Amino acid sequence: MKKLMAVYDADTRYAERLSDYVNRKEKGVFTAQAFTSKEKLAEYAKKHEIDVLLSGERTDSGDISGIPSAQKIYMSEETEKQMDSGKEIYKFQSGDDIIREVMAASVRFRESGPILPELLTSPGGSSVSTRPSEDAGRHVWR
Repeated sequence: MKKLMAVYDADTRYAERLSDYVNRKEKGVFTAQAFTSKEKLAEYAKKHEIDVLLSGERTDSGDISGIPSAQKIYMSEETEKQMDSGKEIYKFQSGDDIIREVMAASVRFRESGPILPELLTSPGGSSVSTRPSEDAGRHVWR
């Protein structure tokens, strides 16, 4: 079963494109839904269980603390802020890298689990290292 990722960002094109990319991954771990309005996101969250909420910095109403989700990760537009808090990722990286960082952050914040985040990363992006990372990610999310 795929996990639900909500992509909340003021930039409609960005939110929709990232969601479309995540949804096109044939063996992906996530199903994504794009949102540009906090109200619509909150309404959706009342009816659906959100596993990961990705939120951009320039949202119409910055505070997402009241939106129920298993995990919240902020997308920063500055590379220096990348992963400083452990819940921030760089917004303008490849879709594969975003998914990889979301999976790694999710493992770090899980209370239990046998797989370390380092086992989920695939820095080279080659199929030799990516395939075990994807398999490990699917195992973690079961």
